[in-house]
Amino acid sequence: MNNREKLLVIYAHVAIWGSIGAMTRYYLSSILNNMDSIPIGTFTINSIGCLLLAMIYNFLGKMWQHNHRIVVGLGTGFVGAFTSFATFSIEVVKIAQSGDVATAMVYWFVGAVGGFFGAILGIKVTDLIFEKFGGEEL
Repeated sequence: MNNREKLLVIYAHVAIWGSIGAMTRYYLSSILNNMDSIPIGTFTINSIGCLLLAMIYNFLGKMWQHNHRIVVGLGTGFVGAFTSFATFSIEVVKIAQSGDVATAMVYWFVGAVGGFFGAILGIKVTDLIFEKFGGEEL
């Protein structure tokens, strides 16, 4: 397979996984954002997305170094479409514009911290899994 064909395969993985990630985000958001006035769906999805992205790049990146298209497809495609910093930012602005600046600031802070700790947890968990199975590439 030449470089152009390899690149097209990677694009196909990103597109396929991206469509699955976008549909998953839409489905979960429609369920979770109806539960409360605060958009808990976006917070939950972004936190899970940070955890998943860290796990994908930390674990699969080590285990499947030779299979770059799977790692990029899942990371950039699925998680990239699953999460949404833009939606999170608009929600913060909308909450603030409604006059509830304190809630907007708390939502922004908790969202940023949730993503940060999700990424740390994803790295720690995958490091433990990688060590448990001997750290060998699949």
